[in-house]
Amino acid sequence: MLREDGCYYDFKHRPSGGANLIPASNRLNCYHKENHLEHIKEWGRYQKVLSKFVKRYCGMSVEDKLKEDIENLFYECLNGVLYTVPVEEQEDIKKLILFLVRTSPLECENAIKRFKDKGNSKKLS
Repeated sequence: MLREDGCYYDFKHRPSGGANLIPASNRLNCYHKENHLEHIKEWGRYQKVLSKFVKRYCGMSVEDKLKEDIENLFYECLNGVLYTVPVEEQEDIKKLILFLVRTSPLECENAIKRFKDKGNSKKLS
């Protein structure tokens, strides 16, 4: 919900994570006013109901949906979709991709296989 002129929501209506984030002029060096891990922990009590919602909505567990989404992110990056989003988001995605390659190697391999199966093997070299 971050736009060129700041957050879409006024301060009163921002989620706690957004209200805790202090923007920087270049949008890449934003920082947290308070420990953001504490804000994340506050969501712990909602995990069961959110998991049920994901299962009902997506037909799969949160873990399986996350794996699917990670594989799709890899696949879309291989297809060049990364370069269609704003530069600031590209930087965030690039940082995330390096982490995901290490933590989700199977999803990365599956995305590469899908990419090659679509006839894109030359683009990988």
